[in-house]
Amino acid sequence: MDRVLRAWDGHLAHPSLPRTLAPRLRAARFTDVQVEGHTFATTEHTPNAYGAAILPLVRQYVTGRDGITDADAAAWAAEQRHLGERGEFFFACIQFCFTATRPA
Repeated sequence: MDRVLRAWDGHLAHPSLPRTLAPRLRAARFTDVQVEGHTFATTEHTPNAYGAAILPLVRQYVTGRDGITDADAAAWAAEQRHLGERGEFFFACIQFCFTATRPA
């Protein structure tokens, strides 16, 4: 899991952006800087749940990165399905939406 998640982080254009964007906006003289987090979390491994639906994309992306073979990625995906069958699956992510006002 740790290897897959570290490799998956590579899809982020700027992994630390959520932590640094508000101060950057303020430094650029934007005002009324606000952030909202939109959480996607599930313990269900069902096709309609975001967490299960994104797993094939994660598997495809991580294959060949950071030493993860296709077999490694397939085993990880199979493990997620098995966790779902046992009622032990968990997925969570937060998408951030920043807004700010640029003075005229």
